Amino acid sequence: MINNFFIFVLNINLIEQMAKQKILDGISKIRKQKGITQKEMAEKLAIGQSMYSQLESGKQEISLERLEEILTIINCDIVDLLKVCISKDEIDNIITMQKEVIKKMEELRLMA
Repeated sequence: MINNFFIFVLNINLIEQMAKQKILDGISKIRKQKGITQKEMAEKLAIGQSMYSQLESGKQEISLERLEEILTIINCDIVDLLKVCISKDEIDNIITMQKEVIKKMEELRLMA
């Protein structure tokens, strides 16, 4: 049962990390397409360029409020961001992984 729980937690973390990295990659892509540098982003957010670089690379956690500020600066809404950073195949893969997680949860529930 502990082994199943460990697999379950790893699957959730994997899905979360994949989605997070795709969003950060999308922000970087849109920022570059609009000709905005990391330094300019940092100035508009009133943070250091190094801190912004860490946010965009995923080395520093990004809050929803900060994400909203970034999207406002690059003039992009969340729907457009998702269109840029996640393909249909990737969405299908995430859905498949989520279904596997749900199946594992059900197995764990039945074992309890």
